[in-house]
Amino acid sequence: MAPIPAGSRGPSPARPPQRATASPPKAAGWRQALKQTGRRDRFSVFNRDVNIAKAEMLEVLGNILKDWGDNAVYDLPKMRYEEIFHKTRDVLTELAQLCYTQENLIQNLKGDLEDSRKQAEATSVFQLLAPSDKLAHELEKEKSKNEQLREDVAEVTEKCRIMSMEQNETKHSLTSQLQECQTRIDEGNEIASTILSRLVEKDLKIDELHRKLEK
Repeated sequence: MAPIPAGSRGPSPARPPQRATASPPKAAGWRQALKQTGRRDRFSVFNRDVNIAKAEMLEVLGNILKDWGDNAVYDLPKMRYEEIFHKTRDVLTELAQLCYTQENLIQNLKGDLEDSRKQAEATSVFQLLAPSDKLAHELEKEKSKNEQLREDVAEVTEKCRIMSMEQNETKHSLTSQLQECQTRIDEGNEIASTILSRLVEKDLKIDELHRKLEK
């Protein structure tokens, strides 16, 4: 099957706008506290795991796009997670469409084979009713053609089956890696939320102590 031409899936989705968030009170205070307590180590480990998952996912996705001749493969390392998710979803959609197209091709080939078989049977009956050396020779030629056609159909069917299995494995791998990446992102967000809440509580206590000292 010929590769899908580059750019046939349309441009990559636009980067979503950044949502403005309110700064926590006394940013310098909680940043200093974060540095002193060594909480940055947890963020470093999380970022490392996310980057590893992203690299594995980009490798699989990049190989598919490279086989298709899509120049977008060179932009994958620069994409945001949201853009990578949309790109992967587009690739999975196209893989599903390819599977559907291959199923139709297999069915059409089976129909052609059945028509050829019926035609061969009809030709055989006709030639048996007309005993002639010339017709017998033509019958042998038709049998040879039909046998070759059956072999070609069997070969194409096997190739389609192998491609379908490989695409299903690729789709399953991408889906699993996306789910794992999303899980790690959610865990990181929970950790960040917990740390931020504790830092805000510390800032409030520090402010309260400052007020008491001023009194």
